[in-house]
Amino acid sequence: MKKIILSTLLFSVLYAKAQNDTTSSLKVNLEGFLDVYYAYDFDDASKQDRQSYIFNHNRNNTFSFNLALLKLTAETDNFRSNITFQLGDYVHYNLAHEPNALKNVFEAYGGVKIAKKVWVDVGVFSSNLGFESAISTENISLTRSLVAESSPYY
Repeated sequence: MKKIILSTLLFSVLYAKAQNDTTSSLKVNLEGFLDVYYAYDFDDASKQDRQSYIFNHNRNNTFSFNLALLKLTAETDNFRSNITFQLGDYVHYNLAHEPNALKNVFEAYGGVKIAKKVWVDVGVFSSNLGFESAISTENISLTRSLVAESSPYY
């Protein structure tokens, strides 16, 4: 998996550079997202974690962040790439048993245009589980269900 991600990044940079040397213009974009919260358990304020079975907004009596994303995209007329890193309580609890180098990768992919409106993309993608998402603003009602817990979004 590490080799796929590193290969994708290296290919992205080299291909974007090659495209930039021709008539294509390279567009680079940097975005961020931060989901901050404070929770307090009136039943037991001494607990660090509120529920052992929930992976989102789980810290007690402290300001914390559930998910922080940093997304870097690069695109030319015939190439596109994306790498998004993640941190926070969601990552800490839901991906605790994943390798350390990979659990902070939310997305990492690159794509090549093979026809006018046809792209071939390879890498790690975020997935869609109905109306649920790790990104709180993408949830249709800004709530979470127990069905989505323990479900990685890639």
